Amino acid sequence: MRAEGERLIKSIEAAAFPFDDTYTGFRPEPGRSAPRFPEAI
Repeated sequence: MRAEGERLIKSIEAAAFPFDDTYTGFRPEPGRSAPRFPEAI
């Protein structure tokens, strides 16, 4: 767990994808609804 956390921190600090601001301008299509999940059984 610690090793994965350290790897993630390095990615964030290096601004590697997906932490590189690639999707900062993303906007969903107008009228797009949120996904619906099935009711609990």
